Amino acid sequence: MYQALQRATLMRYAIFGIPLGFISLPLYVHLPKYYADTLTSSLATIGAVMFFARIFDSVADPWIGHMIDRWSRHRSKLTISACITLSLGVCGLFQLPSIAAPGTELIWLTLLLTLTYLSYSVLMIYFYASGLALSADPVQTTRISAWREGAMIIGVLVASALPSVLMIWVNEISAYQVLSLVFVLTLVVAAIITLRRPHQRLALQVDTPSHWRELIHDRPLRWIFALFFLNAIPSSITATLFLFFTADILLQPALSGGFLLLYFLSAILSMPCWTYLSRRMGKRRTLMLSMAVAIMSFVWAYGLGAGDSIPFAVICLLSGLSLGGDATLLPSILADVIRKRERSGGLEFGIWNFISKFTLALAAGIALPALYYLGYSPNVASSQGLHALSLGYALLPCVFKCAALILLVVSPIDNPRRAL
Repeated sequence: MYQALQRATLMRYAIFGIPLGFISLPLYVHLPKYYADTLTSSLATIGAVMFFARIFDSVADPWIGHMIDRWSRHRSKLTISACITLSLGVCGLFQLPSIAAPGTELIWLTLLLTLTYLSYSVLMIYFYASGLALSADPVQTTRISAWREGAMIIGVLVASALPSVLMIWVNEISAYQVLSLVFVLTLVVAAIITLRRPHQRLALQVDTPSHWRELIHDRPLRWIFALFFLNAIPSSITATLFLFFTADILLQPALSGGFLLLYFLSAILSMPCWTYLSRRMGKRRTLMLSMAVAIMSFVWAYGLGAGDSIPFAVICLLSGLSLGGDATLLPSILADVIRKRERSGGLEFGIWNFISKFTLALAAGIALPALYYLGYSPNVASSQGLHALSLGYALLPCVFKCAALILLVVSPIDNPRRAL
């Protein structure tokens, strides 16, 4: 029997996710437009620099996880160092329009992006892997996932609203500079709370480092990574096409922020329910239910048109419920397998991080060119193009989600009859 984790323990661990979620939105969503508005370089050049920095960052994730495993005795020092470099990188990125000399913008942008992305990856992989030290109980790993993902979504919500609020009083550059300082303060407070008592003292000692050869030949992990890959593609596609859909299909671009707020709030509030269901039904069946809810919402979105804001709000609510289930259960299933093998998990979560970033790049690289060749152009009311957009936003994710559900049904993942 395992002892249930106290809420104070879970809170002390999860609070580190708030600054990580907080800065993810500015880094990956706000930054391109911010630079387009404030730098003298062309948008194409800025986009190319950011693209290659992200590719380098995603490919580096498994190696970062491997390094965290190898340097497990120095995790606290590595984490503190990454907090410092991430703070410097974020402040530098948002101060760049004010401090970069003419002709040096792209050099500084490349260096700061690389420093920031790599530091962020170190902290994300550390954050996920350190959760393994809290408990090996499958019920508790679900609670750990729910608290961690919920804290990160809270950070995303705050970051989504803060720039608009700040721009009421100051200009765009000053608003994002203040945002970067707020992030640093939040990160310092969260790091002090989380690192004050290392997680390894709270419950278990993490075990042996993972090896590439072991992972390649580990059949259960191959099943889980394949499932995560297929399951991540739909949300990556909808994230890429969301603003286009609300603007050109619903003709409600002003409501996009409200739709996102409803989506993320639904995810947070549903996490305790998914945790409860997983105890009653098992993680496998609960995850199937979460996927079924997502498929239902995707199919419904295909029939929407101009002015259908209320049905789309319901779809955001349902898809948010599914996000809460996926975010709670999938990392928990991976954690169960890692703990069962008594590994430290850095490499596994490095690969997990890589898949998450790769699917975002894949969605943008496939969906946007495909829509272009099918006749869609933003802000152009072409029936052929709008139909292509509806297909891409609603039915294409449904295909991948169905494939993920079928894979889960035939797989041995969390199946007592076919134990991993």
